Amino acid sequence: MADNRSQCLWVVVLVQSGVPVSADAYRDRGSAKKRERLLWRDMDLNDDAVGVFQMKVGRPGSCVCDTASGAELDQFAARSVEA
Repeated sequence: MADNRSQCLWVVVLVQSGVPVSADAYRDRGSAKKRERLLWRDMDLNDDAVGVFQMKVGRPGSCVCDTASGAELDQFAARSVEA
């Protein structure tokens, strides 16, 4: 029997000087957060931003992974606006 549940990906988005320059997808949040920390080390904190976002792939409303709060998206948007 096929598994009809949605899969979740964690996407790390890097924005440099207001322009999205990369988006990397990971199967687990831990790997995505590790990548985010690595990107922070080399960023210009005045002009750049990085964020981790959960994406559902498959049938809507059936994701089996942990759910992230909207707070991460709000923080990312705030950093982007401040730049």
